[in-house]
Amino acid sequence: MALDIQSLKLLFSSLAQGISVITNYRNKQDEKYELALYAIYTATTETKNYITTWGRRRKHDTSKEIKLSKLWNEAGIKLKNIDNDLAQKCIVKADYWANPDEWTQGDIKESKIALNIIIKESRKLLEA
Repeated sequence: MALDIQSLKLLFSSLAQGISVITNYRNKQDEKYELALYAIYTATTETKNYITTWGRRRKHDTSKEIKLSKLWNEAGIKLKNIDNDLAQKCIVKADYWANPDEWTQGDIKESKIALNIIIKESRKLLEA
C-alpha cells in the first residue's frame, strides 16, 4: 500500500507532535527532579550549618528550627514521586525540627532520620 504525499505529511506531522509532547514531559520531569535535589540539599546544608553553630550557642534558635522544619517538609513533598522512602524521612525530620526536645536519640535512630543517613541516601539520587 503506497502512501500519497498528503498522508506522509500528516504522518510526519503527527510523529513530530508526539516527539514534542514526550520531550516536554521529559523536560518537566527533569526539572522536578532537579528541584527535589535542590530542596533536599538545601535542607541538609542548612541543618549542618545550624548544628555546627550549636556548640557556640548552647541554646535553641526557634526561628531557625522553624525554618528547618519548613525546608524538610518542602524536600519531602518534592521527593514524594522520586523516592518515597526518602520523602517520608524528610517529613519525619520536619516533625523533629518542629520540636526537637520531644525526640530522644533512640527516636532519631529508630526513625532513621539522622542527618548522615539522609545525606547518604540523597547522594544516591545524584547517581541515578
